[in-house]
Amino acid sequence: MNAQDFNNLYLTDNSTVLEPNQAPAASKIPLSGKFTILPLGINVGGNNVIPSTTVKGLENGKEAIDFNNWLVPFADVIKALKFNVTKKDDGQLELRSVGLIIKFDPSLLVNDPDIGQAISVEQIKNILNIPAEFSIAEYALVFNPSWLTENVNDKQYQEKEQPVILAGLPQINPPFLSLTGISQRTNLSQTQGTNFSNNNLNYNSEFKTLGSVVGGSLFSRIQQINSNVGSNWQINELQYFHPSPYTDYLIGTQAPFWGRFDRNQGEYFGTTIIQRLGYTPANNSSFSYGGVNPLDKLNTNEVLRTITGKAAPGTLVQLVTQNSNLIVGEQLVDNSAKYRFENVVTASNSLTGNAESQNYKLLLYPGGNLSGKPEEIPLNYRNLQGQINKGKSAFVISAGTERNRTNQSFFGNLGDFQGGATYYFGLSNEITLGTGVVYDGSTQPYSEILYQPVNSPLTFKLGALTGNQISFNADISYRTNNFSLGFGGDEKSYNTNLFWALNRKVSLFSNLYSSGTNNRLETGFNFNLQPVFLSLSYDYKNGINGALNARLDPFLIGIRKYNQNISSELIYNLSGSRLFGSTGNAISLKYDTDDKNYLGSLNLIYRTPWKSKDGRSLLDLEFGYGNGSQGHGIITSASTTLVPGLGLRLTYSAVSNNSSSLSLNLFTSLLLQPSMNFSGDETKLEKLRTQGGILLQPFLDKNNNGRHDHGEDFYTEDIESLFLINNQPLNKLGVSRPKNVSKGALFELPPGNYRLDIDPAGFPLGWKAIQPAYAVKVSPGSYTTVLIPLIPAYVVTGRVIDKEGKAITGVSVEFVSRSHPEKRVTSVTNSAGIYYLEDLNVSTYNVLIDGKLAQPNTLEINTNSKTFLELNLQP
Repeated sequence: MNAQDFNNLYLTDNSTVLEPNQAPAASKIPLSGKFTILPLGINVGGNNVIPSTTVKGLENGKEAIDFNNWLVPFADVIKALKFNVTKKDDGQLELRSVGLIIKFDPSLLVNDPDIGQAISVEQIKNILNIPAEFSIAEYALVFNPSWLTENVNDKQYQEKEQPVILAGLPQINPPFLSLTGISQRTNLSQTQGTNFSNNNLNYNSEFKTLGSVVGGSLFSRIQQINSNVGSNWQINELQYFHPSPYTDYLIGTQAPFWGRFDRNQGEYFGTTIIQRLGYTPANNSSFSYGGVNPLDKLNTNEVLRTITGKAAPGTLVQLVTQNSNLIVGEQLVDNSAKYRFENVVTASNSLTGNAESQNYKLLLYPGGNLSGKPEEIPLNYRNLQGQINKGKSAFVISAGTERNRTNQSFFGNLGDFQGGATYYFGLSNEITLGTGVVYDGSTQPYSEILYQPVNSPLTFKLGALTGNQISFNADISYRTNNFSLGFGGDEKSYNTNLFWALNRKVSLFSNLYSSGTNNRLETGFNFNLQPVFLSLSYDYKNGINGALNARLDPFLIGIRKYNQNISSELIYNLSGSRLFGSTGNAISLKYDTDDKNYLGSLNLIYRTPWKSKDGRSLLDLEFGYGNGSQGHGIITSASTTLVPGLGLRLTYSAVSNNSSSLSLNLFTSLLLQPSMNFSGDETKLEKLRTQGGILLQPFLDKNNNGRHDHGEDFYTEDIESLFLINNQPLNKLGVSRPKNVSKGALFELPPGNYRLDIDPAGFPLGWKAIQPAYAVKVSPGSYTTVLIPLIPAYVVTGRVIDKEGKAITGVSVEFVSRSHPEKRVTSVTNSAGIYYLEDLNVSTYNVLIDGKLAQPNTLEINTNSKTFLELNLQP
């Protein structure tokens, strides 16, 4: 950019225009009448960056005269220091370089008739904060910015999420009705006396099912206990959950929203409606066992706050993430001496949100100098359950009965009516109020307040039920990165806890619990010196408790004491360099004792190096001998996952002098909806209660009919590079990473609507997708099946030559499909007469050169054709 272009773009009409030797009033530059035009170079440090420019100044052959008032073309200063210039709305210029960010008033510049818009050396020193000198030897101006010799805080800017656009995409919906999976866990144990009498057989079994109905999950848990007394089946849990962006429905067994106030609250069976007004719920991959808690569904997707403060004018204030130092926003403080960042996400429950986005710090650079050490101001924000942004609201309505389990009834007995309604309102971004009414035998007003002060580690939550008697629940905490102090309690008990990390190795803790006559105070410390960890605490009732864990290869040591129980183990690793864990061999010496009994044992452990799909050893054997207060004898166990989805563990103990025991544990899990797929993950059905997923089925559609036919393979190689979800790679989203199954890949996601893009970078060579993107709806309790045909992408290339074999350049080669004449593929020959056509499909094509049939004039591409074809043409 030359000086004239720079002036036209950035300088205002208010810049001072000078007659020769006239000083501008605004800049206060006392110009010397003896100044002349000097042809100088400009150096930055030891490097010459501008070989020659014109400067207004004076020198005597040895040194500069009146150097501070020399005038230098402003455009050359910007170029030499590599400033990026942005004209702001207030007319000022923002100058941004690798080590400096400042604002500059262009009205301070001098409009010199000889060299144009100019800045004085004094302004370069005092306003731009750039040291400058004149070198008579090199006959050049020398700038020495601080960032040449000091470390510059070069941080990256946090990327903004691209908008997710679903309009116009093919919509893929979850199944209307499905049985997604079943699992069963069976425990069988038998104790037999030495005289083969007094046999005691215990049996219990748990059976789970999960499916989806009309966009919601339906979960059941049934248990059978002790078959010695006959068949005794009980339904432990039955819950239907239907979420949507603003309204959730919960039917069946659940925790009532007022349950934490009633210690005697039994199981509740009812219907609950959660309605959010003006905001959408948290949409992350967290899940909780036991299904849905209504109050969890009040959490907003984002908690927004305004961050303000004061600093000296010219200070650069950067808002950065706490750990990774990504710049979220930055401001240059103006003459008001105030900075302000609005709509900062201080708590993110979105799919891509994490703790990193909730913790920030402010970095203040005086004068915008990025090479200096900034003042650091930590920011601490936390998100309380049920906290709502200012002006937003929500209400919960619930009605049902108490359910009492009995051995004589499969479902149990239903009690009296219970119900309630509550309304939550975001009074400010710091305070959320809740009020309502609960009926549980009597009508009781309900109230709650949540308070989290701006930039404070303090949180306060208090709720109460009032009526014939008052029940309340309080939770107050103060947490920083290395210190936390908490208090919780109700009308009958309270507890406090303290944790203080003195450094990375030593931390202190204390816990106090009080409930009438049951009081307990525990105080202790943790010492973490890898590979040794020691924790000790003192309780005036139970004395010293603690734990010691150490890895001193090839030994592993573990000792734990709690009250009167002590357990210890010494493991000798026989696996060589491998760490002993889910695989490997070892010798184990154990000793356990309590106030009545003790048992010592020596064991040999063998775990195969081969693992199942869920990472567990295929075969785990343990054989040992024990000696204790009850007797001595063999102790042995075996577990296996050789059969996919089937976990089996057998344990036998003959230590007691009077009896022996045998136990068998069996677990199996089967996913039915996507395909017959066994799973060894016992948490799979629990996750899918509140989450959903996608069954990705990319396949090689060889005949291009859009259907998966026999003999067409599913493509699951490097599945993570083939797809994007909401413009993000799969490994950044989801509940877990994609898992290949027999007919595709399973990928868990929270309920919602997603954009699924097929990334061409992941295509198998010679194939492409017909449809580049889909809109996919995910519902809890099921997988949405997305069938993705990949069709052959044929390439045809060759030369266009005349009858003498000479190349013909610049002609248009066009292939027109006979079955779809509207599909035309065109290429223009280069200087060698070569054309190149790609993304051709199975079809018969007419071949044209400049609109006329070529020789040959047709080409047939079928399923047996190679994906890369060569064809030379003549007019």
